[in-house]
Amino acid sequence: MVFFGYVGNRNASEVLKEALLKLQSLGYDSVGVGIIDESNIQIRKKVGHVRDLITYIAQTPMSGNRGIAHLRWATHGSPSDANAHPHLSNNGKLALVHNGVIENEAKIRKQLIKKGYKFTSETDSEVLVNLIQDVMETSNVSLSSALPLAFRVVRGACGVLVVSSDEPDTILAAQTGSPLLLGLGNGENYITSDSRGFPPEITNIIRVHNGEYVVLRSMGFEIKTFDEVPVVKEIEELKDQVFVADKEGFPDFIIKEIMEQPQALRDCLRGRLNMLKNDQVQLGGLGDVLNGVRIIDRVCNASRIIVVASGSSYSAALLGKYLIESLARIHVEVVYASEFKTAKRPLGDYPKPPVLVAISNSGETGDVVAAVK
Repeated sequence: MVFFGYVGNRNASEVLKEALLKLQSLGYDSVGVGIIDESNIQIRKKVGHVRDLITYIAQTPMSGNRGIAHLRWATHGSPSDANAHPHLSNNGKLALVHNGVIENEAKIRKQLIKKGYKFTSETDSEVLVNLIQDVMETSNVSLSSALPLAFRVVRGACGVLVVSSDEPDTILAAQTGSPLLLGLGNGENYITSDSRGFPPEITNIIRVHNGEYVVLRSMGFEIKTFDEVPVVKEIEELKDQVFVADKEGFPDFIIKEIMEQPQALRDCLRGRLNMLKNDQVQLGGLGDVLNGVRIIDRVCNASRIIVVASGSSYSAALLGKYLIESLARIHVEVVYASEFKTAKRPLGDYPKPPVLVAISNSGETGDVVAAVK
């Protein structure tokens, strides 16, 4: 799952389409955008490819200088137009895109249904946008005040972008263990969970950390903790932004990635396989010393290795389990990162301490980061 937001002076629909085309190789089953034109929230979303959504938008154009977009990989609910993001609140004034999982979604949904809220999807995301509406109405507060209050209720690692038809030139964002980046432009600003969606002219970024929320406008931003403490951030330079989503003649990205596997393996081993020393494998970091013990010795003497991963990284971990157990004769346990967080494993009861290995393609997978923490 990945989201992207824009606020500025350009046609938000065009900006969001360009971002989605760059991000589409990350994997998804549905796609959607929400554009705010004055006091109207316009939603377009579809199961299928980004190109299907672009065709849909061409048939039913949208206008506005502020918007949010999302690529969804189904967690709560099957792939469908109804479950695709963005999701609207019951009063039609809020639209939300969401990454991650809300673990107490069922309890919150029941509470909102008792209050008369209606749901048109199976998602935890629709529960969250209506929870925010409920907090705004019951506490008589603005969206910027309601968002951190709502996040105190939910459990789980997640990130959101929210827009309101009552608050022009503004996107609200928050995260608890899910990546969130600001891209700073000239008279326009961007916010995303993956920097590869930024246009090439964006070189200044700000990282939003766990337990923080953002009020983003075209001419500036504010960042605070959920306890309303202002946060001063350093601006970082975005480097090595050279990723281009190109199928290079293949019919789709899946076939392209399959065909690239031999070269990817060669690239992975380059510089790490010493042919002059009996094919000795040299992996960076394993020779480092931690608390007086080499990391490689700590791994070799471990009672077991626990690997946490999600998605395709989980499949890679299963292959790693087979290889490590066959060659190193060390027991390996592979666990979905989302399950590891709540599982009660007696990690301190082993005769020798286990080693935890976390796998993430981006290094920012929310469930994997939460499992490590």
